[in-house]
Amino acid sequence: MEREQLRGNLIKLLTAVGLVLMCGFVVYGIAAGLFTSQQKMEVFLRPAGLWAPLLFTALQAIQVVIPILPGGIGCLGGVLMFGPVMGFLYNYVGICLGSVAAFLLSKRYGQPFVRSVAGGAHL
Repeated sequence: MEREQLRGNLIKLLTAVGLVLMCGFVVYGIAAGLFTSQQKMEVFLRPAGLWAPLLFTALQAIQVVIPILPGGIGCLGGVLMFGPVMGFLYNYVGICLGSVAAFLLSKRYGQPFVRSVAGGAHL
């Protein structure tokens, strides 16, 4: 039981940290004009190169398994960062990979894993 409580607290901590980081990025993005100009967003992401879409897709996959932030924020972020077509594609691939991972993890580790991620009240 103590181990489940530790996992639950870790998930809550990661959620809070993710929310703070996202809020910080939103404040920075508004000040820099990243959300009003596709060109400014491209200039912001250009130094990351190929890593930007890979990291975004991985983040989307992780968010399916461990809900750090609401999924809608990630979907909107993908469209804002990569445009409507590529943003949709990266969101879709990340969410599909995360769904497969969630299924395999729950199949392998069963109800204790699901309870530790979702919380006992949601089962």
